[in-house]
Amino acid sequence: MKNNSIIAIMAALLLASAGCKKDTVDPPAETPTNTVTATLRMNYMFMNGTEDFALNNSVLHDSLGHAVQLDQVRFFVSGVHAMDNAGNAIGHYEEVYMLVDAALATNNYLLGQINASHIHEFHFDLGVDPVANAADPATAAPPLNDTSMYFVSQPMGYKFFVVTGHADLDGDGVYETPVSYECGMDSALTEAHAHVHHDLADGDVYTAMIQVDLSGIFSGLDLMASPTPDMHSPECARIMINLSAGIDGMH
Repeated sequence: MKNNSIIAIMAALLLASAGCKKDTVDPPAETPTNTVTATLRMNYMFMNGTEDFALNNSVLHDSLGHAVQLDQVRFFVSGVHAMDNAGNAIGHYEEVYMLVDAALATNNYLLGQINASHIHEFHFDLGVDPVANAADPATAAPPLNDTSMYFVSQPMGYKFFVVTGHADLDGDGVYETPVSYECGMDSALTEAHAHVHHDLADGDVYTAMIQVDLSGIFSGLDLMASPTPDMHSPECARIMINLSAGIDGMH
């Protein structure tokens, strides 16, 4: 009887111990300490090959060798995404619109915050997305309120890319022929990307340097045949592709 009593007491103690362990609350998981929060900007630099591009000074050429000097180069950028090495979007900046202008001393724009330690490249569109393109510039926020970048006649919408200047079509050294490309409407929206390969630290303000090389902007085009094409023309489609091809990051 005595032994049976001892066994019963021990069994009760074991059950009580098990119950206490079952009620034990696990400690909270530790908060990661390696989270990176940085700020992103984009700065566009116009080039003519390996040289700086200058309005009314730099000489460009079309596919037939006709020389041209430009007095205006402007284009919209929208739909920016920062991408990682695996092609995943790690930063979304769909609300940011940039009007890049070769006449400005600087084209440095704020994108916003990012939580990532490395950026492989940026993907973006040259032009304005269809929703914004259908809006009224009179009520839009900058830079979409710039009515000089808007077609006032039907069909209305933004001018995605504007290039104007003069060409020397007879080779006499005189730039006598006006050149004007004003490309837009939804079908002209063109993808572009810029490689940067940049590591970020917490608290960084990183400005991605985006090179816009205009040396091939008239590749595949004949300015004698089409100095002022319509916005729906194959020439406008081609110059949008040429603009995209001339854009990349500097790293």
